[in-house]
Order: sequence, then structure tokens, then C-alpha cells
Amino acid sequence: MTLDPEIREEAYAYFLSESQDLLRTIENELFELRDDPSKGRIHALMRATHTLKGASANVGLETIKTIAHHMEDVFRALFEPEAVIDVELEGLLLELYDCLRLALTGELENEHHRDEQVLEQAIDTFASIQGKLGDCFGRETAL
Repeated sequence: MTLDPEIREEAYAYFLSESQDLLRTIENELFELRDDPSKGRIHALMRATHTLKGASANVGLETIKTIAHHMEDVFRALFEPEAVIDVELEGLLLELYDCLRLALTGELENEHHRDEQVLEQAIDTFASIQGKLGDCFGRETAL
């Protein structure tokens, strides 16, 4: 489906505005997560990344969409009672967030030369998180 250029431009402008708020939400919630790993906080993280994923997909920003998708999977795994948010996991979550922030900054500054490198770093970090959380991934947790 091809969007009318005017509609796409409006959607893109809205994305740029909304994405900054969503990024702030994710950052703020991540900084509080280890001290308060409540379902409400995890759900707020999922909502923000899900919205960012959908908005970036709507305007064709694949790198941001992919990283947000991985983050959403991580937050879903954190709903599992066995998931422990310790200092190591907190660091990995912040690394993944940093990849999202770098991808978004690259888009805002029209500097896409780092996209591949940022995406590779995000995938490596996601793999480390998967290894740390193990069986918490892939379950159909009721939200």
C-alpha cells in the first residue's frame, strides 16, 4: 500500500513529535524498573514500545521498528514470575534502549549511515538478554 505523499509527510511529522515523548517514557520507566518491577511499569514499557513500533512501521522506518519489536518481546518476557531484574539485566536493557535512541537520533538528524551498526548492536544485546532470561521468552503470558 502506497501512501499519498502528503499523508505520509503528515504521518512522519507526527511520528517525529510522538517518538520523542515515547522515548522519554521508555527511558524514565527503565530507570525505575529495578526498584519497582511492577506489572504496571512493565506494561507501560510495552505500550510505549508497541506504539513506537507501529508508528515507525507506518512511515517505513525499519531499523526503529525492528529494535522496538525486540524491546517489546523483552518486556513481555519480564511479565514471567521467574524473570529477575538485576544490575546485569538493567544494564542490558539500557543498552537496548540506547540502540533505539541512536536509531531515532539518526532519523532525526538524517544520518542513516549508522543504522546497520546500531541494528547489529541491538540484535547482539537482545541475544544477551534472551540468554539471561532463558525460558521466559516464547511463552504466551496473559497480559
